[in-house]
Amino acid sequence: MSGTVIEEDLIVNGNMTSENSDISVKGRVMGDISAKSVKVDQKGEVNGTVSAQTINILGRQTGSVKCQNLSLGPYSEVKSKVAAETLTTEKGAKLVGDINVGKR
Repeated sequence: MSGTVIEEDLIVNGNMTSENSDISVKGRVMGDISAKSVKVDQKGEVNGTVSAQTINILGRQTGSVKCQNLSLGPYSEVKSKVAAETLTTEKGAKLVGDINVGKR
């Protein structure tokens, strides 16, 4: 994935927007993220709304998720209001919240 990378030792307090590129979170974001695609790595954490065409969560996310395609990895922990057209989960993924999957 090319684009912006929030490294493991970085904490961002505030919102991030990148209309035409990708954001990868290896550290911590306390705010909303909007991008073409978002990946929350296994050690990454987002507290806020995540909006993108494609979202891949391997770490932790709390808040809300809005996307076309949502993928949850085996160590993901998501406590959110989810609105997605498709949802893919791997064994071990944890998802708690108001879940709405399908065409909107």
